[in-house]
Amino acid sequence: MKREHKDVVVVPQIQYLLKIEDSLVDKSDSHRVITNHSAVATDGYIEVTTAKTFDVPYSIDICKWNQDGYTLEMDCFQINSMTGNANGGGHGTFVCQGNNPGGIDYWSFGLRAQKLTFYYYSGAQRGTTGSTTVPLNEWHHIKFRYYQGVVQTFLDGNLESTINVQGTPQFSSSYRLVFMGYSASNPGARIKNIRIYMS
Repeated sequence: MKREHKDVVVVPQIQYLLKIEDSLVDKSDSHRVITNHSAVATDGYIEVTTAKTFDVPYSIDICKWNQDGYTLEMDCFQINSMTGNANGGGHGTFVCQGNNPGGIDYWSFGLRAQKLTFYYYSGAQRGTTGSTTVPLNEWHHIKFRYYQGVVQTFLDGNLESTINVQGTPQFSSSYRLVFMGYSASNPGARIKNIRIYMS
C-alpha cells in the first residue's frame, strides 16, 4: 500500500523585539531592562496612569524597528475615558512617544476619548482617529503597523484607520518608548500582552 506524502508546513516563529506579558519584564530574546515609574503589575495586567508609567531604555536593536517596518500591539482595558491632546487627530494614550530628528519630532498611539488614535508632529500636528467607540471596562486588542511610510491602526483585528506619514515613527535615546495612561483621573488603564516585532 502506497503511503500518501504530506508536506509539512513550518510556521516561522515571530522574533519579538519587545515582549511584555503581565509583568514589567521583557521576555523577548533581548531581555531589555524595563524602567518602572510607579506602574503596578498585578492580577495578570499592568496598571498605568499619568503618574504610573514605565519605559523601555534605548538600545541598538531598536533601530531595527525603523528599517522594514514594525508592528506594536497590546491588550487594553479602559477604566475611564481618557482625554489627551485633541490636535491633529488626538494625542494617543497609554503608549508611546518616540523621536526621529529626520522627520517626526514625536508621536504616540493608543486611545483617546474611547477612539483608537495615532498622532505625530512633523512641522505640524497630524494624526488619525478610528470611528469605533471602544467600550469601557472591557478588554480589547489594539495594533499599530508602520510600513513604507504608511501607518495602519487595528481594533480587535479590524482596520480602523490609515495615514501616510512624513518621516518614520521611531525611538531615540532622548525619546524612549513610554507606556502610560494619559488622564487626570486614576487609575487610567490596564494593559498586557505587549508585543513589538518586524512587520
